[in-house]
Amino acid sequence: EQSPVELIDGARITGCKQLSGTYTVELEDGRSLSAGLLVGCDGANSRLRHWVGLPTREWDYDQQAIVCTVKTSQTHRFTAWQRFSTTGPLAFLPLLPESGDEHYCSIVWSQDTGEARRLMALDDTDFAAELERAIERELGSVESISGRFAFPLRQRHA
Repeated sequence: EQSPVELIDGARITGCKQLSGTYTVELEDGRSLSAGLLVGCDGANSRLRHWVGLPTREWDYDQQAIVCTVKTSQTHRFTAWQRFSTTGPLAFLPLLPESGDEHYCSIVWSQDTGEARRLMALDDTDFAAELERAIERELGSVESISGRFAFPLRQRHA
């Protein structure tokens, strides 16, 4: 039996319209597809949402999430650790690299924008000291930090 779903891999959408309850998606190769239901999974700045004129409500929390991978002196014991503070939560999420080393965690640290900028400006040694203090050295010392990034936290409802 043939599936009623067709997978179109690698197609690029160039436009989308909604007319009389039907969505028409235009593809880069000139084809058009029509359906009664369109599910947009194209991210926070959705082009599909823009093309069909779907309104959103959104606001900025004036916070940023700092993310990175750290190696700690003690193993994570396959346990996620989280601390809550007045400026935001900090989570150490256990990772298991291919090597099987249980000392690596991904961290997510939500902070007010000003504090996040201060933390991001620190060198790795000072940032590690701040992490150790915030997590109360639950996993020992932070031995290395890689891939530190910060991004704004926003709420968006379509």
